[in-house]
Amino acid sequence: MKPIIIRNASLVFTGNELVKERSIALENGKILGIYPSGKEHEYVVLGDYEQIDASGKTVIPGFVDSHTHAIFAGDRAFELRMKLEGYSYLEILENGGGIAYTVNQTRNATKDVLLDSLLKRLDQFLLHGTTVMEIKSGYHLNVEGELLALEVIAEADKIHPIKIVPTFLGAHLVPSEYSNNPDDYVSLIVDEMLPLVKKQGVAEFTDVFCDRGAFSVDQTETILARSKQLNIPVRVHGEELERTGICQIASIKYDAASVDHLLKATIEDLCVMAQNGTVAGVMPMGPVALFTRDFVPFSRLKKAGVEVALATDFNPNSYLQNMFLTIGLASYFAGFPPKDALRAATYGGAKSLRLDQTGLIKPGFFADLVILDVPSIDHIPYYFGRNLAHTVLTRGEVVVRNFKRVKNSEDEG
Repeated sequence: MKPIIIRNASLVFTGNELVKERSIALENGKILGIYPSGKEHEYVVLGDYEQIDASGKTVIPGFVDSHTHAIFAGDRAFELRMKLEGYSYLEILENGGGIAYTVNQTRNATKDVLLDSLLKRLDQFLLHGTTVMEIKSGYHLNVEGELLALEVIAEADKIHPIKIVPTFLGAHLVPSEYSNNPDDYVSLIVDEMLPLVKKQGVAEFTDVFCDRGAFSVDQTETILARSKQLNIPVRVHGEELERTGICQIASIKYDAASVDHLLKATIEDLCVMAQNGTVAGVMPMGPVALFTRDFVPFSRLKKAGVEVALATDFNPNSYLQNMFLTIGLASYFAGFPPKDALRAATYGGAKSLRLDQTGLIKPGFFADLVILDVPSIDHIPYYFGRNLAHTVLTRGEVVVRNFKRVKNSEDEG
């Protein structure tokens, strides 16, 4: 891999600060240094580097999308019509839609179908500047299927330039065959699934959806405790549809890496998370998809002092693969200033996934970068949802150039 120097950037957002007129040298997949434009020759021998002109452009860390459900079959476009007709999330679930519908579709899909659809989705994320993303299982809800989903995620990680963090979400919903005895399904997760997931060695986290219509606090604690016993770190879907109290429990008792959604979380909940180092996962597309408009205000998060991760929450009910739009939604509807939103979409996501050397433009960090076709970060929410990712680099390699995917011999196909 030839070293690269990105020259003459009008603005660089390091993840901590904004600096003007800078050049960035990349070597061996990592950031070598950041230099004043015009003086980079004092630090590197320019003839040894591929040069990229970033004049008039902004360089940011690659987006870290820390909450996605990207492996599934089928789609649920029909549900938008149902929502417009007045159906609630739970009513759609009761009428055969929702997660249960996707479970049926996914269980009937072959491994090849799941891998092919996942790779196509990853390309869209990459084109929009995502260089790292978490992907959860959770649409099989049986032993063989959940392990298969994690296997497919691991294969995609080897093939695709995006760095993938796999999460086991067997506790996404109680499947229909256990509807009359949900505790038996919890036992299946604890006694069979989690030990096999640990043996497989793919999943880096266990997640549980703790909310009305999903898993109770007691059931969630049973799963979290077993995961912790097996040394698989945990994260939680929590306080979305109603406040259950799982936010503080997961943070204090189980060292949760993140609690995500948080639409019903109190300032006290967020303060406890801050004190225990649990990241607040905020997905502003969630309230849009649920037709609630119940956003988590930035002022509340800032007052609590909690680290925030902005994510798409990409799933069949919320088909968002664009972190630029995620930032726009956070700015317009939750009051996130552009700088804070951008930090949450990069370094905050890395913190949520407990990734070192990721999410900042800093010497020694991985060279996951996006060159935006605008001179300032204020244009991200201003150009609402527009793809600004002119050039994308993962681990120091150009994978998107002039808004088009660059493929090499190691890529799929």
